[in-house]
Amino acid sequence: MKILVAEDERELSKPLVTVLEHKGYSADAAYDGQEAYDKICKYNYDIILLDIMMPKLNGLEVLQKIRAENIHTPVILLTAKSESEDKITGLDTGADDYLTKPFVMGELLARIRALTRRSDTFSPEKMEYGMAALIKNTEELSGSNTSFRLNNKEYALAEIFFSSPEKELEAAQLMERVWSEEKISDVNLLNMYVNYVKNKLSAIDRRITIRNTGECYIMELTEAE
Repeated sequence: MKILVAEDERELSKPLVTVLEHKGYSADAAYDGQEAYDKICKYNYDIILLDIMMPKLNGLEVLQKIRAENIHTPVILLTAKSESEDKITGLDTGADDYLTKPFVMGELLARIRALTRRSDTFSPEKMEYGMAALIKNTEELSGSNTSFRLNNKEYALAEIFFSSPEKELEAAQLMERVWSEEKISDVNLLNMYVNYVKNKLSAIDRRITIRNTGECYIMELTEAE
């Protein structure tokens, strides 16, 4: 699981990242709101820890921008005791939870686990990208003239790509989410299943591809030949 820690106070950010990584999470740090926004737009995160008071863009501005762009990654706001009005505004804007600083690390970890369970149980019935649609109840990829029934692993991969189009998805992150119970780390197996999904997407819409950058994969639209 990948977490963004958007916190400008480095004396808080660095220990947070260290503890999260010790607990088995992958954690990135952002030290101002603009850096946080840029990373959220580029990478796929499972949870965002978002401090309200940051330079360049404050946490509420970042939250408003990502929700306006239909980025629905769960967000936990990190707030000071004096920011009660900002907590209300943040929740109304689309934050999923908040913690008041200083907080106990165990409580933060519990809230992360709770949000993870909640996000794992929710996925839209239908997701679309280009001319392709991913249908949850039938586990199908469909287009105007073609449809494919996906096996469990193909559907799990496709769901991740459709949830995060045009974002870099790390190989380790994909394997953790699709093969979590088997604890598989075989990149060749991942590549094989990515190619299955890629070929079916291309058969529906030739513009859709999944690009392998070496460590990451990106589903994107290209110019049709």
